[in-house]
Amino acid sequence: MNRPVKYLVTGASSGLGGSVLATLYRNVSDPSQIAAASSRLETGQKLQQDYPGIQFRRLDYNDPKSLVESLAGVERFFFVSSPEVNTEKRNKQHERVVKACVEAKVGHVYYSSLAFGGYGSESKASVQQAHLVTEKLLAESGLPYTSIREGVYIDAFPVFVFWYPNTTTIYLSGDGPVAFASRDELGEATAQLMLRDPEGLNLKNNIALLTGPRTYKLTDVINCCL
Repeated sequence: MNRPVKYLVTGASSGLGGSVLATLYRNVSDPSQIAAASSRLETGQKLQQDYPGIQFRRLDYNDPKSLVESLAGVERFFFVSSPEVNTEKRNKQHERVVKACVEAKVGHVYYSSLAFGGYGSESKASVQQAHLVTEKLLAESGLPYTSIREGVYIDAFPVFVFWYPNTTTIYLSGDGPVAFASRDELGEATAQLMLRDPEGLNLKNNIALLTGPRTYKLTDVINCCL
């Protein structure tokens, strides 16, 4: 039987989730009020070594039973979006998570969405569609939630331009302006939202938009590296 916790962080061994966990750990006086979640037990052991005093919960988006058990007694839940590339499978995973949150009576869900389209829901970008589906599931669930639309990671820009250490030619699919943001700073800002009273957040459509202060073209980023 899991002990109640104030904060549960999924994706805690990833870049974004790791930054969320680290920020919570620095700001919460009682680390036992924080739990990290992973589908792998060995990951949990490593996280508990790195962050003494936190709890660990095994949570698997493909295992409904583990979801309900892990979410029991959770006040504020950071729901990191699945890395699954198949949109249909990803939507199913997220549906399981939302249903488990309802069954476990989670106090407040913080979902890591994407900042495409700003505060609107009209984005045609294929990568945004699964996020819009999940936001709709959360809105219809009756759960208190915040959709945190995270900006595009600046440290991931090589992926967008197919640029790796042995690359000699760079192909740009487009060169529109992007409000890049630091993954570490996005994680810190997400954790700061979780630390505040959710009832005091004045958010439009339950959306927190986290992006960089200005836009850059991919050519700007590449020129800085040359």
